[in-house]
Amino acid sequence: MRPDGDRPPGSTAPPGAPREEAGVEDGPVVLVHGIAGSTADWAAVAPELAASRHVVAYDHRGHGASGRAPGGRADYTFDLLLADLTAVVATLGPARIHLIGHSLGGVIALRYALEHPGRVRSLVLVDTAAAPATATGPVARRIVAAVLGGVAAIASRTGANSVNGRGEAVALAALGRELAGYPSLVPRLGEITAPTTVIVGERDSMLRASAQTLAHGIQAAHLAVIAEAGHCPHISRPLAWLAAVVDHLARAEAAVAGGALAG
Repeated sequence: MRPDGDRPPGSTAPPGAPREEAGVEDGPVVLVHGIAGSTADWAAVAPELAASRHVVAYDHRGHGASGRAPGGRADYTFDLLLADLTAVVATLGPARIHLIGHSLGGVIALRYALEHPGRVRSLVLVDTAAAPATATGPVARRIVAAVLGGVAAIASRTGANSVNGRGEAVALAALGRELAGYPSLVPRLGEITAPTTVIVGERDSMLRASAQTLAHGIQAAHLAVIAEAGHCPHISRPLAWLAAVVDHLARAEAAVAGGALAG
């Protein structure tokens, strides 16, 4: 999906948008990538997921095939990214979605689940956090810098980040600032009722504690630690990541079936 200027995502289908994999119908899986990433981040896992369900991925503004935010740097906010995700989901019909968000995309996915609980069938939060970097001061600012550096390094090796140069730099700077100052969502984690799995790389030491916070705060959330993985386990350890997600989807479907039987 390619949000472009003032045009809402999903209103047109230019080259590079949307990117969909069609599988067996069972509530779409929506993939939301992290900062300095793109839909290409999911290349090692999306085809396998699409063997059994409908998979949709899109690029944030200033990333991948998407255009820039219409107002420049000031418009690159989490509110804009949330509005884009909301517009993307609106194009998918009334079925509830399985929402998977990585890093910055996990924050946007979490916000969407809080604001639109009726649209979320299940939630997977990958190497992300519910609290801003400023919650822990200077140390957290170094964490943000390290995370951005790690993601950028992976992107450069995989070719996952081939965006218009200047627009991308502006987006990264603005969204990096957002990561350091968005309102904490920790007090609201108890509002999440959709089946949830929190995934974190074993070597992503800077977000292991954040993953624990998410898993403890969300009702009946499952925590999956991917052995030998860093900040992007879907890239570095795709088979292990897929195993965790497939297990999550099975548990989510079981929860839905159990609720139907109880009703």
